[in-house]
Parts: sequence; C-alpha cells; structure tokens
Amino acid sequence: MAELIWPIVDDVESATEAAHYAGAWSGILAGLNLLAAFAAGLYPPSLLAVCAIFGIGAWRIWEGSEGWAVTAFALCVVETIAVLLRMPLMWGIAMPFAFLALMNGVRATTALGRFARQPFP
Repeated sequence: MAELIWPIVDDVESATEAAHYAGAWSGILAGLNLLAAFAAGLYPPSLLAVCAIFGIGAWRIWEGSEGWAVTAFALCVVETIAVLLRMPLMWGIAMPFAFLALMNGVRATTALGRFARQPFP
C-alpha cells in the first residue's frame, strides 16, 4: 500500500510502473470529467478541454512524457482547489488518489528522463 502512496523510483522498471499508474489516473480523471459534463447536461468548451488534456496526458504519461506529467499534475491541483471550494462527493473521493498518482507520475517521468540520459554501465 505504501508503494501506491510514495513508490520507490530507483530504476527504469519502478519508474515505468509509477508512470503507468499516473497515466491511468489521468485517464480516470478524463472519464470523470466527461461523466460530470454529461450529468450536468452542459458541455462547456472548457470542461471538454480539461477532458482532452487529461486524456492526452494519460497517453503521454504512459509513454514517459515529463512535460505532460507536470501538466496533468498542475491541472489536478487546480481541480483539487475547486473541489475544496465546492466539495462534490465524487471529486472528494477521487482527487486525493489522483493527486498522489499524478505527483508520483512527475517523479517517475523525471527519473525515466534521467535514466535515458545516463550512459549504460
């Protein structure tokens, strides 16, 4: 359980696993935002843009993109602040897990970039 909260990212395999977990959470957030848009009966372009950012971020984080990991994490922080102001139940439950996963995705993709730049022994 502790590895889901703060995984050890000391080799390519562990960094890849953490990045995949973060990518999955970015995809979950894309889906939850899309469900919220349909449930509200409103499809504002900004909400659909958030869905697109999380969706593209899921794919790119899965592939190890540090920039997309930071983007998805920053968007998650903004949504978390909005949740604290409004507190809908669905977001109150999901956001702590997403926040941790995307934060670890930033750590993992940074480590993957560092490992890629290191010469092989």
